[in-house]
Amino acid sequence: MDALIQAGQEALARGDYAHLCRLWSGSTVFSHLEDETIAAVFQQCRAAAERGEGAEWPWLMQCSIYLDCSDQFIANRATALHSTREWAQKAIDLAPGNALAHRLAGSACYWMGDHPRAIAAYRQSNALQPQVDLQVRLFEMARRPEGRSFRELPLDLRDDEASNYYRAGVTLGKWLADIDDAADAAYIAAIQVALYERCSALYALCLVHHEGNFFNADGHTFAMCCNNLGQLYNAQGRHEDALKLIQQGLEHSEFQYLRQNLRDTYRHLGMAKEAADSSLTLLQHYELEPALFFDCAQTACSYLNRIGQSEDVLQIIDAADETYQSLPEDMQQECLAIYAKLSVHRAPAASQLGDTSPSAMDEELIEKALQDSPQDLELRLAHCSLLVNRQAYAQALASYGSLVHDAAAAQNARVFRNALGARGYLLLYHLNDPLQALQDYNAIEHSGYLDFYTCYYQANCHYVLKDVQATLAAGRRASERITDAITRDDPQSVAQLHMMLANSHFDAGDFPAAVCAYEASLAHDDRPDVRENYVLAQQLAQPKKGWLARLMR
Repeated sequence: MDALIQAGQEALARGDYAHLCRLWSGSTVFSHLEDETIAAVFQQCRAAAERGEGAEWPWLMQCSIYLDCSDQFIANRATALHSTREWAQKAIDLAPGNALAHRLAGSACYWMGDHPRAIAAYRQSNALQPQVDLQVRLFEMARRPEGRSFRELPLDLRDDEASNYYRAGVTLGKWLADIDDAADAAYIAAIQVALYERCSALYALCLVHHEGNFFNADGHTFAMCCNNLGQLYNAQGRHEDALKLIQQGLEHSEFQYLRQNLRDTYRHLGMAKEAADSSLTLLQHYELEPALFFDCAQTACSYLNRIGQSEDVLQIIDAADETYQSLPEDMQQECLAIYAKLSVHRAPAASQLGDTSPSAMDEELIEKALQDSPQDLELRLAHCSLLVNRQAYAQALASYGSLVHDAAAAQNARVFRNALGARGYLLLYHLNDPLQALQDYNAIEHSGYLDFYTCYYQANCHYVLKDVQATLAAGRRASERITDAITRDDPQSVAQLHMMLANSHFDAGDFPAAVCAYEASLAHDDRPDVRENYVLAQQLAQPKKGWLARLMR
């Protein structure tokens, strides 16, 4: 935005009102300027218009300012719109072929409620230069009395102004909230995605590649488009595409909803560290609604517990406790479920720091939340975790079983996978039932999801069952899925995986392969028992000398 603001100020300084107007009109620049700056720009344009300088453009600049922020000049909006229409008419008198002049005249009439005049002005503007957002608004005004199908929306895409596509997409989003016909909704939803895609492409051409229409320089609108389109991509399951878009948007502007969307995308992709970092950014830099505050805290604590930052977890939960207690009773009730999910992270963090006594307060909180929200699958998952923390393994196993069933019925893939994975962990490490645990991890794979940890636990089950070849096969699949983030955040699991592979190679008599695997394990966690096996494998991997070689030594 700084470059756009500077370019406009330079145009104003040299009296190039046409360039200024084309840069700033229809952009979000006025929301980034101080009131004093806007007033100074307005006064300079007004003086130029009265002197007859700059042809129609100073008049149009006044129109743009009044349409966006007339409240800082005049309290009565109707009077401001009337003035805007008069100035637009002066511009039309000076330049009848200026599409922007007719557009601004139409907008003044539209917001005054004078739709017949708005329609006439918009049609004239669109005839001079096709503008997608005007076409959408014209259809909207014409459809109301006629009851036309949304599938009759005509669009002329000979428009290279990116912001027009953004505004059109926003309008279609409002339509979707009220459309009952499924075919109409599907059509408009597809058109909305196409509009946002065209918008982002035009902005990227200008802002990233420095090509195309130079006036598509509004980085903030580009970021808003990336946010909206990223949200739609996430809804379609296109999470990688959403992530690229949102990250690109953040290079040009930053605001809370974009950060929230980034966090949600990381969660969809299973990028725990990045989701936690995004949550912490939101907690530190934005005033969040209580429910979002607790959800961000929960996401951060889940990851921080995993990597052993127990003190940070307890600090966050303490801050959340203070926030929750400060809320009015009705707001506490509204946030109870997510606050209860957060509280579950207290016990494992405290345990890591030596406090193994379960928190009765957290148990009561979960129980109360479950009474109010028995169908909240995420809450039930948190309750299962709490049962494991207090070593109520039989009860936890039964709870996981019903949760897996209900999550499958609700087609909640994330809770289904998480419940299976957690139950598998319980079976493998607490109930010593690797065969049953393996079935859970295999079920995760059969659901279409296969990540490092699923393969890792499959390998661990086979390892405990002493199935050497199956351990090697699952271990190789896990090795292929090790990422830099996993190596950074969970080196112990990486080391353990290579140790299982090494021991399996050893048992299979492949000592050179065992040596390599032991070295990989030791690189991540130099355990004495692993190093002892490594030395033995090195010795056994040495080629044996035949009797003739020994004779000639």
